[in-house]
Amino acid sequence: MKYYVREVRYEGADVADDRWADYDFIEIVTQPVTGLKTGEPVLEGWAGSIYTRMNGGGEVGQYAHGEYDSIEQAREAILVKFGAVRNKEPNGQPFAPTFGQWQESAVEIYRPGRYKVLGSDQTHEFLKKAFGGAVAAARPEELPTIEAKAWRLARERGMTLGTYTSEILEELWEEEQMDEEVSEAEFDFIAR
Repeated sequence: MKYYVREVRYEGADVADDRWADYDFIEIVTQPVTGLKTGEPVLEGWAGSIYTRMNGGGEVGQYAHGEYDSIEQAREAILVKFGAVRNKEPNGQPFAPTFGQWQESAVEIYRPGRYKVLGSDQTHEFLKKAFGGAVAAARPEELPTIEAKAWRLARERGMTLGTYTSEILEELWEEEQMDEEVSEAEFDFIAR
């Protein structure tokens, strides 16, 4: 039996969107990757892109990364090509099999990177829940320290923060400052 490495990755513009932030995956499959347009086997390189309705729609590319005589060789090729990968969700559950013709063929499924990537909205919620009080009380020059703590906490929980974490933290700080100003104004009004 031969093994093949198949990569599927989002290629659209909304990489920070929660729906696509951790979409990409790598599979060891038992049938060769085929070109999406030609149907011909592709052993190395791009095998085509399609627009998918999954996750609200987006452009997804498919890539082949070799043919191997053993599953061990395929795993080694993944480590060389992608570096750190993971084969489970942060809760310990294995990744669900893919869709279509690949469900039967997928032997192992991985995602690139050691940690789950959070999208913009998920990063905002994480920062707000974990550090909302600290952000509200912080001075602007303290935000990098809070960000460093947030990255550490996210990694401890098997995640990594999204692309625009610094900007999201600044927005959260501004929101907290505006909420504080509104609260003081409400208090002044009631106190009269």
